[in-house]
Amino acid sequence: MQVGLSQTAISDIELGRFAPNPAIRERLAAVLGPAVWQIDWPEEGYPLELHNQRQPLRAPEGSPGDKLKELRLSQGLSQAGIALQLGITEQKYGRLERGYSKQPDATILQKLAQVLGPTVLEIFPKGK
Repeated sequence: MQVGLSQTAISDIELGRFAPNPAIRERLAAVLGPAVWQIDWPEEGYPLELHNQRQPLRAPEGSPGDKLKELRLSQGLSQAGIALQLGITEQKYGRLERGYSKQPDATILQKLAQVLGPTVLEIFPKGK
């Protein structure tokens, strides 16, 4: 099945220059699968340039996200590997490390403690 978009349009979506409307997302999901719906697409009418800038590239030094990243790296684990073990997307896990998501919910926090050890509970003292 074809998406029905030009190579340029697909490249623009991949590079974050163009956000597909719901009809195009539907076609993408038909070809690529339901993971398309987990992508953090900008809201309609929200300038794409601002959407791409609204997430920090890294958490401030010493913040919970920074400590989480240090803990992960000290154990030689990848974001993708941890996300898989947690049952969440790599994007969602990355948001924790970058400080975009401030506090994981209690279920994710428990799973993080199982994967990275109890130190995680000191980084994030309380779950939602």
